[in-house]
Amino acid sequence: MSITLPSLAILPPPPSPATHTSLSAAYRPTISSIVSALKGLEASTELLIVLPCPSLHGRLHLPRCEIYAEVQKLLGGLYSLICIVCAKLGADVDLDTPGAIDSRIILLDYDPSQTSMTDVESTLDPFVSGPVIDLPTFSLTRRRWNLIFSVDGEEGQRLLSAYMNLANRISPPVEGRLRTVSGGVSLVHKGLQPSHQPQTLIVGLTGDELLKNKKYAEFVGSWDQRQQDVVNFFVSILSFTRAGKEEALKTLRYNEPGPNGKAVHTTLKNGLITIECVEIQDPYGPTITDESITAIVVSGETRAGGQAVNERRVEKGWHALEVFEVDVLDAAEHEGGSGKNDDFASKISSSAIRKRKAEIARTSSL
Repeated sequence: MSITLPSLAILPPPPSPATHTSLSAAYRPTISSIVSALKGLEASTELLIVLPCPSLHGRLHLPRCEIYAEVQKLLGGLYSLICIVCAKLGADVDLDTPGAIDSRIILLDYDPSQTSMTDVESTLDPFVSGPVIDLPTFSLTRRRWNLIFSVDGEEGQRLLSAYMNLANRISPPVEGRLRTVSGGVSLVHKGLQPSHQPQTLIVGLTGDELLKNKKYAEFVGSWDQRQQDVVNFFVSILSFTRAGKEEALKTLRYNEPGPNGKAVHTTLKNGLITIECVEIQDPYGPTITDESITAIVVSGETRAGGQAVNERRVEKGWHALEVFEVDVLDAAEHEGGSGKNDDFASKISSSAIRKRKAEIARTSSL
């Protein structure tokens, strides 16, 4: 297993509208430079990308369903672009090899008209959780970086300066070697209080027994390893405290008989978000055993599964779940198109990643 080092990339605000073409024009040169720098390292990288979003400022008091479509389109487009660039430059996107890059994105509630960041510590809200936070909360979270990437140009350097000035107000000062990378072409249209109600995010993870017949099953991590990876990802985009990662979490483990009996519940210490990783042994998981669940996230490829879940809930006399659909990430570029391919033939898939691992293992054993 390669050593993993964290790095940070602070991008300028996204183009509006955030189409496949506009995101590529705005961020492809930047992402290419970042990937080129990271793929040559002897360690793998956990890359946290900070994306300021003026369009979200003043809208976080709204129900999240009202901003969902806009946000998922932006995130899906950017994650796809990252994977396309990594593929073209020969950089792996898992953490098992030196030079691999595991990217995750957080969004900033950002007001570009704000000119002063004074006295921010006295106004910090201890109940704020990601993945949409403000710049002071992120800056005053003590994290250490291997590299810090900023984008050349007025807006990119303004964001870097604001981050560094805020981060260096607490001790020890921010760590990380600064790198400036080129920017693309972007047109931004400028655009209340977030809710402090506790939220539960349930993640169904398929049990080990059901994965024995998967392609390249020998490269599928155990349930415990996959659970740890899921929590690691969510904590990196949700938890922003001055305490260390372990100090900011409370973990409870369950191993009870019956369906959905094996689970790990991880609660952020501010009590606002609990991540419940549940072992599932059927297509439904806790959606038909827990009436309190209110929403489900599906992809275009698993849309039918969401419909089946709601049919079963209605049969039981329960409320149907609100369905949120995310785009399937496409590894292929479609000239002049939307970047979407409804037959999913070129989707970014775990099977393809495992196949590549098998090929690497076979080659290295020769």
